[in-house]
Amino acid sequence: IIKIHDELKEKETEEEGYIPIQMEAWGVGAVAFTGHKALYGPSGIGGLVLSPELNVKTTRFGGTGVDSSSLIHTQDFPYRLEAGTLNLLGVMGLAAGLDYLEKHQGPGKRRRELALVRRLHEGLSSLKGVVLHSPPPTELSVPVLTCTVQGLSSQDVGDILDGDYGIAVRTGLHCAPLVHVDLGTFAEGAVRFSPGRFNTDEDIDRAVAALGEIVDKTN
Repeated sequence: IIKIHDELKEKETEEEGYIPIQMEAWGVGAVAFTGHKALYGPSGIGGLVLSPELNVKTTRFGGTGVDSSSLIHTQDFPYRLEAGTLNLLGVMGLAAGLDYLEKHQGPGKRRRELALVRRLHEGLSSLKGVVLHSPPPTELSVPVLTCTVQGLSSQDVGDILDGDYGIAVRTGLHCAPLVHVDLGTFAEGAVRFSPGRFNTDEDIDRAVAALGEIVDKTN
């Protein structure tokens, strides 16, 4: 939520773990985030970081395990926004992911991830029949590349990469259908590669070679 002309705007992001979030410098009042991507938490966990100037009202009511003697939902933070039994396994998993990042995060890790996605971009850009929907990576990019293969649906490409090559990608509309409308890929979606800190140059080269073979067989 960004304060613009005395109005509060929300910032919903999946950049945590890639780009430092500077709430005060950006004038952000609240950040909602998912935990299962760059923060290395499990699916089903996320969080909400609030500025002290925000007074968010309770929207869900139920037990919290904090004050069972009260007949009304506690208004203490953060419990006023946490009705019911928490996803404790998810919380523990997210905490473990954050602990890992605190111990192993640094500018060198980010540079390494960007180097991998640059290598992937350069490799795929040389393949006829592969359409890149991501620009060449810059220092402000996140390590994600989206493409399509002419003559094949994104789902088919993903199935072949998974079944024949053991390469995991995300296919479809990526929870962002309007982006695909803008890209002209709304009907079939696209294929998204997300190189991470555990990938190697050899992994990237294998992905490029695999997509090259798929293109050759298709065209």
